Amino acid sequence: MKKREKSPCQVEFSEERVELVNDGCQQQRHTYQLQNRGPGSVRVRAAIGADSDHVFVLLSSGEEKYVAPGLKLPVVLQYSPKGDDEACHHCGSLEVFVNSSLSLTIPISAVPRSPRLHLSEEVVDVGCLVTENQIHTTSFSLSNLGTREGAFFIDTSPLPGCISLQPTTGHLLPLQSTRIQLEILCKEEIEFSYALRISTSAPPTAVDTPAANTGGEGEEEEKAAPSLLLTVCGRLESRALRVLDPLSLSSLPSLSFPPTYYDTTTSRQVILFNESPVSTDYLCLLDKRARGSGVGGAEGVAMALTEGGPGQERWREQGSTPPHESIISVLPSQGTLLPYEKRKLELTFAPRFVSSDSGWSHFQATPTRRDYTLYLRFLAVDTNRESTASGGDLEVAVCATALPVDVQLEPSPPLQFGATPTMSPITQHVKVHNKSDTLPLYFTTHRVPHYTCHPPSGHIPPSHTLSLSLTFTPKQLGPLNARLLIDILTSDSRSE
Repeated sequence: MKKREKSPCQVEFSEERVELVNDGCQQQRHTYQLQNRGPGSVRVRAAIGADSDHVFVLLSSGEEKYVAPGLKLPVVLQYSPKGDDEACHHCGSLEVFVNSSLSLTIPISAVPRSPRLHLSEEVVDVGCLVTENQIHTTSFSLSNLGTREGAFFIDTSPLPGCISLQPTTGHLLPLQSTRIQLEILCKEEIEFSYALRISTSAPPTAVDTPAANTGGEGEEEEKAAPSLLLTVCGRLESRALRVLDPLSLSSLPSLSFPPTYYDTTTSRQVILFNESPVSTDYLCLLDKRARGSGVGGAEGVAMALTEGGPGQERWREQGSTPPHESIISVLPSQGTLLPYEKRKLELTFAPRFVSSDSGWSHFQATPTRRDYTLYLRFLAVDTNRESTASGGDLEVAVCATALPVDVQLEPSPPLQFGATPTMSPITQHVKVHNKSDTLPLYFTTHRVPHYTCHPPSGHIPPSHTLSLSLTFTPKQLGPLNARLLIDILTSDSRSE
């Protein structure tokens, strides 16, 4: 079907728009004029637009008529509102065709006689907000679509103290609108949904005022003022960070590393969960003291010294505690979490032993056991305020134990093989004791001329003993002294 196009306007309608009043009961007829402004006669036809309400009807000019230059054609519009539906707003359009082409479109509207309130949003949903002692503000529009002025009143009695509306009263002229501001103090966690009634009243007219000296007998029953319902809903949540177990996704109030040898590393993964509806910048810090420990708390890394070698007491006096920042590390230690994002963090425990070189000689063969307790703090940082966000930090206790590699050989070196004929093997047995009751050990031996070891490598469980067979097979004459190296290995890295 060929698209209908507007032709150059040759006629003029007496009104730019047709505005009627809906009184709810009376049928209305209104006459308007179409005038031919062109140089020659034209065929003119008027019709109600297809998208118009059915209350509008044309009583004339429904058929195409010739109109000479300068002459006018009357157009009679009938408006028939439904019974008592005087609060309804009707709209439509009047289309004028010139020589079978659409030339003019005149909008038609019928507004109620009384004040008619209209909300731009019947439901104001603020969504999910964060409790940071800040004020969230939004607004909506309240309009009077009627033909009479009126006052409005918003009943805010259901609202708590943290939610307010301004203004709650006012006066609206016909076709006037005003902005209503909603303010929410984000102070505590709450989920809310409140229905507020907005009512209006119109000033009395001569028709509405009862006759004098009737004693009230002639008074008409006052109609209830029209009203609207406004729903305000949303929820307030605190900015919260949680540390979760990567397998069960349950909260981790504390984290324990398995016992770890000195000069080795042990890693664990955790999940940092942003349990808030906004993006959160976080910063991870290691602290020596628990939050709120106050004055007089432990000034160093919490440490318990158990069984150790000679010089343990002097080591304690020297206080050679490694910096806690280098013992336990977190990656990434800072970043930005999107709303409800879960991010994996890698925690590494790397105990190091450094003997003291000031004031005393270090005689102990191995370092002693150390138990560490640190406090891992995750801070939710508000970059806009250049400070940490209140209520958003999280503290997790981290416990770890550093153990020395404790091995005992029986018999103790050196081993004496004595005089041995050439190419005549002689064997001695050495027992290797793993003194640790927690961690296993792995060992491997180096190849040395004239000497062999069986087994050349192996695994020693905690508190177990393994027997090594050392065989000496001289292949030349003379003294054959050698150093047989046995490397004691941990599960992660090497410790000789």
